[in-house]
Amino acid sequence: MDQILRAIYEEFNKDTANLSNINSATTELEGRIFKEAALQLEKDGYLLGVKKATGGQDNKVLTVWFDSNTSVTRKGASRLTEIL
Repeated sequence: MDQILRAIYEEFNKDTANLSNINSATTELEGRIFKEAALQLEKDGYLLGVKKATGGQDNKVLTVWFDSNTSVTRKGASRLTEIL
């Protein structure tokens, strides 16, 4: 999960931040792990606005992504100060 927070932090520090650039490849996480970590970060209150595509028999989350509406909460910012 820290890889995702760190990637968001690094993207925000660019001149033209584009959170949609953050994915499993850029965080070096396997796709399923990336999805689960992003969902857990949102559930635990570290992130807001994680986008989700659902489908299948149980309407499960198939993929997640970030966009300009994704933000780091105070709790997420606090965690970032611990890992940076």
